Amino acid sequence: MLSPEIQRNALKCSAIYSFETTSLFSSIKILRSSCSLGTGVSDQTEHKHSFYEIHMAVQGSVDILIEQSTTIHLDAGEYVILSKDCVHKLNNFQKETVRFVIAFDTKDEIDQIFLSDIQKRTISKGVLNTVWLLLSDGIADTNPLCRYSLVCGIAADLYLDYTDASLLGNSSNRYIRLMQRYLKDHRNEPVTIPDILACCGCSQRNMNRILKEEMGTNLRSVLKRHRLNLIIELLCETNKSLKEIAELTGYDSEYALGHFFVDEMKISPNRFRQQHNATKKE
Repeated sequence: MLSPEIQRNALKCSAIYSFETTSLFSSIKILRSSCSLGTGVSDQTEHKHSFYEIHMAVQGSVDILIEQSTTIHLDAGEYVILSKDCVHKLNNFQKETVRFVIAFDTKDEIDQIFLSDIQKRTISKGVLNTVWLLLSDGIADTNPLCRYSLVCGIAADLYLDYTDASLLGNSSNRYIRLMQRYLKDHRNEPVTIPDILACCGCSQRNMNRILKEEMGTNLRSVLKRHRLNLIIELLCETNKSLKEIAELTGYDSEYALGHFFVDEMKISPNRFRQQHNATKKE
């Protein structure tokens, strides 16, 4: 039997939903999380997604039918990651089963890793404890961002375990992590090199040396990538004009923005937006 505490807090956990990741995991975009209890599961018909999906059996067991041909049986403490456009459905969902799901996507740096060989893995004790923590009274009533950070951590740990990938940008260096934190916390506004240096308490010369040693880059390149990502997001996710986007990203005019974008992407901003919108309609 599931405790009333878990049943009560599962709904709060399932409410975590965002397109933004926390600063700690700059390469992963979490889309949503959910927790299915007992027979309360909706995906028992064949379906697919445009994102990756982690399935964990936290308690009990569940079968996942893959591409109408392969059944993967998950016992408690096991998980799989389903790749994009993988047709699947759930079978034999038991009354005592607790299933935790994280749907996520990745940025282009590691999006080339294709999870074609779907195999179940064992959930680490740390990840499993974090899931139960999310379902406990100790965390359920705290700030949603705290719960969301825990979900980000679970997704990152399992993705890395499953793919042997590296989260680009993660570093043990204090200055780099401060810089990453600042860029994520100010991702929707223009940022300058002096802004970054003031946040890190580091000279430009020293910061460039650290970035060169750790990541093979420099501050100017980091800032260009930050601005480019913001421009791409505004082009794809909003209807703002190029003039408005230029103002939001720190450019004097839409012409200056266009020159930067073409130089980096080899395509005009308007053409890029048109191609993106056309792809969404397909």
